[in-house]
Amino acid sequence: LPGKRCNDNLETVGADRESRIWACCWSKGLGVFEKGAWRAVPFPSNYPISLAETRTPSGESILWVGTNDMGVVWREGNGPWRVLGPASGLPSVGVYALQASGTRPDLWMGLREGGLVSLNLGGFTTFPRREDLPNPATSASLETRSSDGDAILWIATEGGLTAWKAGKKLPLPPILSGNPNLLVNTLIQTTAFGGSKVVA
Repeated sequence: LPGKRCNDNLETVGADRESRIWACCWSKGLGVFEKGAWRAVPFPSNYPISLAETRTPSGESILWVGTNDMGVVWREGNGPWRVLGPASGLPSVGVYALQASGTRPDLWMGLREGGLVSLNLGGFTTFPRREDLPNPATSASLETRSSDGDAILWIATEGGLTAWKAGKKLPLPPILSGNPNLLVNTLIQTTAFGGSKVVA
């Protein structure tokens, strides 16, 4: 690995359809495991935090890397790295979480100071409003489906958890949504306990 400290972001993204393993290494940049060995990847930021992959309409892979100091850095295939930061309309540079969505918008970004932001062809959109979150420091998001097929957006913050359906906030127990001391780092969907459940 490029460095010993990795931010729990060791994630298989299949950026070249070969299921390579990428690692975000704090202060050391980006690493990739392929052909049985780790190697450092030339990357414009030393502080990558999060990873996601989407596809172009033609099937080409796009690798997105959230950073602590530049915003989102991305590349299509093996092309050059490009930066989406404040100059492009991103509210803040610290991108704690990235999640590719199965529906539009194409990408959700959890920001250190700016809440949850979506990126699609129309640019950046903040949803929900920062004041509607338990804390604007957003560490993860997860999209699930309700029993009636509607999308539910779960948002983890440094002040609790919130969930949204059709643009409306869903009621959650106060211990989850109104606890300023509850730091929620990650969200996963699992069937391990019977049925489909969200684990924070």
